[in-house]
Parts: sequence; structure tokens; C-alpha cells
Amino acid sequence: MNKKEIYNVKPGEKDVDDIKPIIEFCTMSREHKDFIILKVKDAMKQNLENNISYFQTLARKIKVDLEADKNETWNCVVGTDFGAYLAFEKANLIYFRMNELYFLIFRFGA
Repeated sequence: MNKKEIYNVKPGEKDVDDIKPIIEFCTMSREHKDFIILKVKDAMKQNLENNISYFQTLARKIKVDLEADKNETWNCVVGTDFGAYLAFEKANLIYFRMNELYFLIFRFGA
């Protein structure tokens, strides 16, 4: 499966902005959630433009962008299949999917 299949984006037919995120679990405010989804979409667009298909690269881009904006420590997991058992700060976790790609983003620690 290549990255365009994972993102379900076909050139000229659909843009990353058209993908509706499906929230599985969220403890953060609506504005914070919307901000994170915007950062995820920006990172996905950049990966598509640069022909990068690694989940790790996408996760790193999201983490770096979140930390640059607010001088906070964020954790980001991206993939099509993963399990997690973790601790997080209250009101600072979101787990969602965009097509077949899942995102677990949370803050824990200073």
C-alpha cells in the first residue's frame, strides 16, 4: 500500500483538506483539537508534496510543529495499526483517523 492509498488522495480529485477526521477519543478543547488537526493536515500535505511515505517522518513533523508553536512537549504516534497504553496530561490527548491513517497525539511531561 503506498502513501496515496493510505491518505486516499488522488491528484486532481481530492485534497488533504477534503479528508474529514473521525475522532475516536478526545479530551481537549474544540479549539485545541482544531489546531492539532490543522497541523496534521499541513504535515500530510508536505509529505505528499515531497513524496515522503514514512509514518515516522510524518509523526516527527507534527511533533516539531506543535512544539514550535507553544514551547510544550508533545508525543505523536502515526500508523495504520498500533496499540498504546500511556499516561497523558488532562485535556491533552486526541486519537483520530483520517481515512486509513490513525493519529495519537498527546502531551505528557514538561
